[in-house]
Amino acid sequence: MTSCKITFPTRFEVNGVRLKGAINWFQHCIPVENENGEVCLEFVFSEILKPFIIDLKEYVKIGVSEVFPMRSGYAIRMFQLLKAEYDRLKEYRKVVNFDFSLEELKRLLGIEEGNYPDFKNFRVRVLDPIKEDINEFSNQIQIDYEYLKTGKKVTGIRFLVFSKAKTSIPSVTAQEPDKKTRKEKKDKVDLSKLTRAQLKAVEVLVQFGVFEGIAVKQILPTIGGSELEGFEDLFIQKAIQYFQKNAHQQGFTEQSAATFVVWWHDKKIFDSQSTSGVWSILLESLVEDKKAMQKKDPLAYENRLVAKTMTNEAFEIWYRKGK
Repeated sequence: MTSCKITFPTRFEVNGVRLKGAINWFQHCIPVENENGEVCLEFVFSEILKPFIIDLKEYVKIGVSEVFPMRSGYAIRMFQLLKAEYDRLKEYRKVVNFDFSLEELKRLLGIEEGNYPDFKNFRVRVLDPIKEDINEFSNQIQIDYEYLKTGKKVTGIRFLVFSKAKTSIPSVTAQEPDKKTRKEKKDKVDLSKLTRAQLKAVEVLVQFGVFEGIAVKQILPTIGGSELEGFEDLFIQKAIQYFQKNAHQQGFTEQSAATFVVWWHDKKIFDSQSTSGVWSILLESLVEDKKAMQKKDPLAYENRLVAKTMTNEAFEIWYRKGK
């Protein structure tokens, strides 16, 4: 028992080799006689481990039913780390970001130095199983991840953690209150003042999985620039396409929508003032589409110019009168 050790990598290197540290679990382990005259083993934990055993001030509750089915040991470790971080910050953020360099992440997962030098292999064998296991078996959180790059090279990973909505098969009596709740939430979002293109933009976002309120109150007001007026829906489509391509997100899911909102609102990837240059790229593409529309379907182009100056309802009245 006295030879049992905890080994761990350190930050020190000699001749390019990272040194490992080791701590004995037990300070001593000796046979003694108890008050009944029986021979027992007396063992004392190492002094350096005491703060981690008897002086725990922070901890994270992990459900055995969540981690037991997980197939990847890496998933269990990341679930512990991400759940702890999410519990600490969930009061202040709906989506919690957790950034790691690749080297740091591999150390935390106990991956030996030199393993998985090819990032694609690391993604397939480590990152994807982590995401799949946590999202399948945790009933508390869902995660997603995106790449952190230096130039074109992936040098880190950003995990995004958010609450998993508990779903169940509703009973017949439970369906009506749910419908009422959804209707009340929908009624709080005023769509009557939106132009036709703005309304279409909201519809595109909602179809992608973004909540209607977030689309109207957080995303739509930040779409600026005279070139975009009357074409907001096309800009949103291009933004989603860019996101899916560069974040490696396909399909319309709650996870993808949450990550997209982080890109838009928190990271301001699609902001005209952002140094990312994405807004300029999308604007240039939109201008080309506008020119093509003006040439191929001039009536549709002119209708968009008219519609951008009035609400969708007013435009429909105007359009019907013109018919």
